[in-house]
Amino acid sequence: MFESNPKNFMLNLALLFILIYLSSVSLPVNSQCNRGCDLALASFYVWRGTDLTYIANLFNIETRQEIMDYNTRDTIPNLDSVIAGTRINIPFRCDCLEDGDFLGHDFQYEANSGDTYSRIVSNYSDLTSVDLLRRFNSRYPENNIPTGVNLSVVVNCSCGDRDVSEDFGVFVTYPLRSEENLTYVAATTNVSAELIRRYNPDMDAKFSAGEGIIYIPGREKYVLVSIS
Repeated sequence: MFESNPKNFMLNLALLFILIYLSSVSLPVNSQCNRGCDLALASFYVWRGTDLTYIANLFNIETRQEIMDYNTRDTIPNLDSVIAGTRINIPFRCDCLEDGDFLGHDFQYEANSGDTYSRIVSNYSDLTSVDLLRRFNSRYPENNIPTGVNLSVVVNCSCGDRDVSEDFGVFVTYPLRSEENLTYVAATTNVSAELIRRYNPDMDAKFSAGEGIIYIPGREKYVLVSIS
């Protein structure tokens, strides 16, 4: 089987052992992310009846001041006042979830009586989705959730794309509303339409549907984006 030359015999034997070893080792599978980032922002649309205490509880934030630090006085005049019908920034950490399958953050939510997956999506102003709630809470039926159980509410995020630009240190997870178009989003976030498009290659379909998540870049590490 092997050549009689001793050197060639040893070389062939070494190659055989290498092949046997490789066949027994599971090679790593490429994932969509290998690390997250310390800061991302969620653009939360403030619906009537909410206050900063309620919003802080939704996003597992200890103090209302942590939210105020990432917003302007136009959107949050003080700790006891938040303006319905505006968007505010919610800070959170962006992590690799599901063994690097995607970037997101897992917020813990205690179910209330009468909650459904659709209602929870509305509570979070469409920052999550029914599909994500199903994926991470499969043991609970979506229309009959036991009161008091803790659910995983996953919000997608972005840490940027170096192939597009290295100039931006924070990204806002922005759930579109039906009345918004690209011109409106670009004007209210003070980010060019072209730059938004470069970070969201699939955004045309989302704008056409009037729903979905896009990502808005910010130039500073701790950015204050006034969206109203």
